[in-house]
Amino acid sequence: MTSTFKSRARLALALLLSLVLLTGCTNLEKSKNPDIKTADFVTVRDPNGEYPVDYTDFISFKIFCGTNTSYTLCREAQNTLETKIDGKWYVVPRKDPGWRADMPPYVTRNKDFKVSPFRLSEYDYEFKQGEYRYILNIEDPGGKRCPIVYYFKLV
Repeated sequence: MTSTFKSRARLALALLLSLVLLTGCTNLEKSKNPDIKTADFVTVRDPNGEYPVDYTDFISFKIFCGTNTSYTLCREAQNTLETKIDGKWYVVPRKDPGWRADMPPYVTRNKDFKVSPFRLSEYDYEFKQGEYRYILNIEDPGGKRCPIVYYFKLV
């Protein structure tokens, strides 16, 4: 083998490894709803929160439901935490998709509700500084699911 070939092979291998590291090699699943938006009748009262990367308490936000219908909060397994990597959203895997009793079971009309849907420690992921969003689903009495999207940053 010539030294030029060896040099090019090393360079190609280094570029390939760099590409793998830059793309994250995170084993995260791409979001199924990259352009999801909060349902029109819901207002997120605390948009764009900021938390330290090592935050241990519940991530909380307020929502206002301006409709004549009462909605049921969907079980935790039907909600997702996502992280933005290189401009694309990826689903952060949960350790245990269980349901916690500290969530209000219903979101009723014309009221503010504080929801505390999760802690970072409930996820099997090494959190880094960056953009995140939590998609909390609610259901009307007929079973139609409506999303509430909360954006936040870890700093």
